[in-house]
Amino acid sequence: LKSDLQRSVAFSGLVRSAWIVNVVIVLIASGVHQIDSRLYPGTYKALETFLHFTPIQLGALSLAQNLAGNIIGPIWGFISALFSQKWLLFASIGSWSLTTFLVALSFNFESMLLFRMLNGISLS
Repeated sequence: LKSDLQRSVAFSGLVRSAWIVNVVIVLIASGVHQIDSRLYPGTYKALETFLHFTPIQLGALSLAQNLAGNIIGPIWGFISALFSQKWLLFASIGSWSLTTFLVALSFNFESMLLFRMLNGISLS
């Protein structure tokens, strides 16, 4: 009986520490996303100058990212009930990193629009 109790206590401690690690990872990813969201409007002038985007195109980029994320959010919720949330979190962070890098490499409006939409999907 004592060994079963010790195993139970050890397992609950392990579950609690894994939960804390997951929460910390989500909070870090959320913080980086908020930094990205807050800094993006500050780059509008540079995007207008160097890539010759109009204010309407810049607004469309923001709208596309947010709309894609909001549409796919419930689907991610459904998928998270079917698969391991840990691996979905890793896949989401990995795809978010990749799409952020691809946004930085974008040279025209269409490619940036596509990568911003994929970025929104990864973030949701």
